Amino acid sequence: MSGRIVAVAEGSATPVAGAIVELWTVVNQWGGLGPQQRMTTEADGAFTFQLVRPGSLEIRAFDPSSGRIGRVTGAMASAQNIEGFEVELQGLGGFAGEA
Repeated sequence: MSGRIVAVAEGSATPVAGAIVELWTVVNQWGGLGPQQRMTTEADGAFTFQLVRPGSLEIRAFDPSSGRIGRVTGAMASAQNIEGFEVELQGLGGFAGEA
């Protein structure tokens, strides 16, 4: 499974280097998810997870430099390889005005 982490601003996707990406998969009979693999993105925002087990999964991403987060959920079939998808990081909100 491979893809890339991007930040989207004004309709343009920019790769995010140094983002922390985790693969979460089903870990118990009730369908609960748990972290299985973790990595840091390359300069082009790319990540790759090897030996992903079939079933429900979630990709979680965090950019420590901006605080933005993103996630994608889905399912993996046996012997399937998913490539080239993007996880878009979202801002956490903000505050404007006078205190």
